[in-house]
Amino acid sequence: MAAESPAMRRVQVAEHLRLLKLKEMFNSKFGSIPKFYVRAPGRVNIIGEHIDYCGYSVLPMAIEQDVLIAVEPVKTYTLQLANTNPLYPDFSTSANNIQIDKTKPLWHNYFLCGLKGIQEHFGLSNLTGMNCLVDGNIPPSSGLSSSSALVCCAGLVTLTVLGRNLSKAKLIEFSPLRATDVKLPSGAVFVIANSCVEMNKAATSQFNIRVMECRLAAKIQFYLRTEAVFVLLTLISLMLDVVLKLKRHRINIC
Repeated sequence: MAAESPAMRRVQVAEHLRLLKLKEMFNSKFGSIPKFYVRAPGRVNIIGEHIDYCGYSVLPMAIEQDVLIAVEPVKTYTLQLANTNPLYPDFSTSANNIQIDKTKPLWHNYFLCGLKGIQEHFGLSNLTGMNCLVDGNIPPSSGLSSSSALVCCAGLVTLTVLGRNLSKAKLIEFSPLRATDVKLPSGAVFVIANSCVEMNKAATSQFNIRVMECRLAAKIQFYLRTEAVFVLLTLISLMLDVVLKLKRHRINIC
């Protein structure tokens, strides 16, 4: 698939209240104006929760809620991250020495994962620094992929700063791999309700347990299908053997 640049369009910040507020907060935080903004939506699985990594089909759908990042590339090698939500503290590090502490579920680690993923994909060693202010309205720990949206957003930020392109693909079905657009009925509406029950998967082992449960279930299903096919082939083989023996002995069956 041919490489494509991240989709871009010019907007008048003054016409978008959220962008205007983000710009003002950025200026207050860093004493400068962002050069561009990057957005990544949250998503919900209409069908297929926790089965994509087992090789089964899924039907994800983007939602209106998103992660938005205001960005300013800088001439230093310092990466500065800030969040409009005061619950998430500021973070600063060298862009050329990204260290991700896997033992602590810190919000900035998701940004670092997106940045490091692009760095490793292109085999880059010298990254430019940047100032980033993150804003999000996806309910956290609600199953709407707020963390994935931040990772994707960070990847798009890094691609834009570096002037790089990345092939785009949507992974829907496996064995064989194929993606199919689904036409919805006219007037169809999906209501996504927030139960307000949070599950911080980074702070518990329950997500990893669910992953293992799904993988075990997929293997059991595969073996059951395989066993059923084996039994069927065995029966067919026995029936053919009986028929051949009957023919040899010229036995009539009434």
